[in-house]
Amino acid sequence: MSAPTMWQRYERVGFSLGMISSVIVCIAYLLNIFPMPQIDDWMKKCLFILRGELQPTDEIVIVAIDNESIKRLGRFPWRRKLHADLLRQLRTAKAVVMDIMFVEADKEHPEDDIELAKAISECGNVILPMLRLDEPTAKTKSEEKAFNTAVKKSAYYAPEDCSKSFKERLTALASTMPLLLKAPIETFTKGCHSVGVAFAYPDLWNIYRHIPLGIPVESSDPQGNLFVVPSVVLEAARVAMGISKNDVSFAEGGVNFGGKFIQAKGVNWLMEINFAGGKGAFTQFPYHAILSGDIKRREFDGKVVIVGFTAEGLYDIRPSPFSQHTYGSEIIANAIHTIISGQHFKHTPKGIPMLIALIISALLSFVLLRANPLLSLLSMIMLICGITFVALKLFSLRLLLDVSPLYGSTVLSYALITAWGYFGVGREHRRIKEMFALYVSKEVAERLARYPELAALGGEEREISVLFVDIRNFTETMQRLGAKRLVRLLTEYFTEMSEIVKRHGGFVDKFIGDEVMALFGAPLPIEKHALSAVMAALEMRAVTEKLSKQWRERGEPELKVGIGVATGKASVGNFGAVDRFQYTALGDAVNLAARLQAMTKEVGATILVCERTAKDVEGVVELKPVGELKVRGFSEPVKAFEVVGITKGNDANEAT
Repeated sequence: MSAPTMWQRYERVGFSLGMISSVIVCIAYLLNIFPMPQIDDWMKKCLFILRGELQPTDEIVIVAIDNESIKRLGRFPWRRKLHADLLRQLRTAKAVVMDIMFVEADKEHPEDDIELAKAISECGNVILPMLRLDEPTAKTKSEEKAFNTAVKKSAYYAPEDCSKSFKERLTALASTMPLLLKAPIETFTKGCHSVGVAFAYPDLWNIYRHIPLGIPVESSDPQGNLFVVPSVVLEAARVAMGISKNDVSFAEGGVNFGGKFIQAKGVNWLMEINFAGGKGAFTQFPYHAILSGDIKRREFDGKVVIVGFTAEGLYDIRPSPFSQHTYGSEIIANAIHTIISGQHFKHTPKGIPMLIALIISALLSFVLLRANPLLSLLSMIMLICGITFVALKLFSLRLLLDVSPLYGSTVLSYALITAWGYFGVGREHRRIKEMFALYVSKEVAERLARYPELAALGGEEREISVLFVDIRNFTETMQRLGAKRLVRLLTEYFTEMSEIVKRHGGFVDKFIGDEVMALFGAPLPIEKHALSAVMAALEMRAVTEKLSKQWRERGEPELKVGIGVATGKASVGNFGAVDRFQYTALGDAVNLAARLQAMTKEVGATILVCERTAKDVEGVVELKPVGELKVRGFSEPVKAFEVVGITKGNDANEAT
């Protein structure tokens, strides 16, 4: 099995870097290491904006305690008999969520509590919230009694069929939550439909996108069972949809809700709210206008009503994906709408984005080492746009795909592979290009730099054509010229010869005194290397005649050359000592080309080629046999041919 080429080794390193990038990113994603969770939360906000607002249902309305209501009814909190009057106007609604805390009795107007308790009981559709405290606080006996009443009335049994770790976390949270939750006073709790929690959680960008569907609590149950206090959102949706409490149960990973499963994370069952809109998305009715009769009771028939704050100074404003100033009642409305409309999100398993991340890194490792820097950058940008497009499409189908592993693997793979390409591959690329640029054309040097194995570093046998060109009578000329004149003339001559070799796809192997050795077919293969060498020889003859004329006009010596071309097998590659070597060719073809060049003067020809070369150019180049020559170093005579010119009907440019 042959050893891998240099480019194959580069590809392997690039692929390894891509895989390392994706593994690092996936580990960071699984362990929630910065910035993976931040990227996912930021992207979800962006997806809402890219998707745009939806048309919310008209089954959910808000009764707003707004600025005008404060102006007309006085400073808040109002007397509770006003709330009693309001509830009587809302008794035809399916459910009424009072986003107002009633955790303490009204000692100044106890009759108002009696009136409100009566109205709550008469309506039968009222859902009251629990207050979440900032710090654990011991309860009084009346508060403990109210809390237990609320749990007994509204709570669900905590799941038993769950993993050990989930159970442990559930128990730990349940032990602390009773000290953090404060139920409405008992007289209200007894008459209401149910009690629930009414708070939302911000993400890492302080956007309120999650709402707990339930909170585990310990209670005074004689059997020691854990309970789950539902959210007002879940209860409002259940009542509105006519789902029995027996058809709702909490499980690890979500809530079984009337035959459907709502995905929810953690031991507080956090649900991603599918926001239909931001501020003003749901119809709002002023609180005062309902009390005054300006808004009729029929406006609320069969609807879910949320009574909450929109007035300035009441501090119930939260950032949401569509607005930095969304009212708490609007967040509750969006959460209820998510459940009622069946538009709750589903999360893709973590393994899916990780698998895609590995595929992305593999693709990038294939593309980046083959592309120039601009194309590499454009490839990365297009890939990020593609990821965003797919995430948006899935988002519109209510499927959440975590994009942090995809973005992370794209950017990190690009950075590592590009850096490797510049400092590793690029450095070697530039070294090889600089090494060959003086001897071959720019195109050939570029190709050799990209595919260095074509230079057969270390040596290989290949069929090539070798050209030697030498100045006749150079020794005599050198004696008549000074060193400076000689260097100037040789520089001019060598430059012309080198350019001719490069133009015809050849490689300037070396300068030996006044002699130039050139290879055709190495280091890069050329299909018609013999023809390329002969066409280069013809151009050399023409150029030297032109140079000779110019030199004579300047008073310089006459320039005459002899050129020998031979085709055959040769060993090509880097030859020399361990610490000093050069790319060249060795073999009979090289020796024969040198001998033919030396014999041009004897036979009175400028260009001599061997029999093999003659066969390869026959029909394109006009040849004249000069017979069999006794060549030093060869046991048998060698047939040689003089190159006269290009045959009639052939074009010099088309020939090669």
